[in-house]
Amino acid sequence: MIRGLLLVGYVLIRFLYGDLRLSWWKLWGTGQAPASTGSGTSGGRERERRLRAAVTAFTFREGRRLIRGAEALTGFRTVIESALTELPLVFILVSNHQSLLDIPVLITALPQRRLKFIAKRSLKYGIPLVSKCLRYSGDALIVRPRGRFDAAQMRLLLRELRSFSALADEGMCPVIFADGTRSRDGAVHRFHTGGLATVLARRPLPVVTVAVDGGYRLRGVTGLARMGRTRYRVKLLSVYRPPTSKGELRELVQRMQTEIAAQVERWRRETPALIPG
Repeated sequence: MIRGLLLVGYVLIRFLYGDLRLSWWKLWGTGQAPASTGSGTSGGRERERRLRAAVTAFTFREGRRLIRGAEALTGFRTVIESALTELPLVFILVSNHQSLLDIPVLITALPQRRLKFIAKRSLKYGIPLVSKCLRYSGDALIVRPRGRFDAAQMRLLLRELRSFSALADEGMCPVIFADGTRSRDGAVHRFHTGGLATVLARRPLPVVTVAVDGGYRLRGVTGLARMGRTRYRVKLLSVYRPPTSKGELRELVQRMQTEIAAQVERWRRETPALIPG
């Protein structure tokens, strides 16, 4: 527990430092070479692109520091595996979802790629560092449906997802947590097609599957107490060509769910989620 509290202190310091730094970047620019001369909309878009690239790189560094800090302070471990010999340059990453730590863990697992995520719109403001990273770096901020969307809400959702998928043109890889929300018990729940279909409609990219496990144990105060003995596992599984029809998309989503669920179950049978000791 003491080591968990030390980690909380470390995270707060990193978050406050990062929040102040991003405020400075937003106000004065990123400190990179000046944007090409231009007026009006084109100059503004270039500045946004430069800020987005800088904040994306900064998010990667901070995510890696968070994971390394957790390993140093608590004994927490990440285990990265892959069944793939190579990855496409740009792709859609489809994963199951167990914890907010899935995000820095996946960022760390794929250091040669820049990942973009879909988050709740309620996170847009109020959380040091996290909110500014989401606003400035191009991650999609959506309202989760609690029933049927009206026309205005649907237009807003589609516009956000289309802008999100367009980041592939800048070499960034969209990440879809296909079960939609975090699994409280670690089980892989039913995958949804909506977000993936919208991204594929804008840019038909290869789809890469990845399984994660261990994050569901890190909830609340008891999760902090277990963190030092937790093994967070990540495995890249398969690369699929983009589907060309709705039927192919449904089949692909079902196949990915089965594949990821099978990997999680295999981990549970082979090794304990907690490190002995």
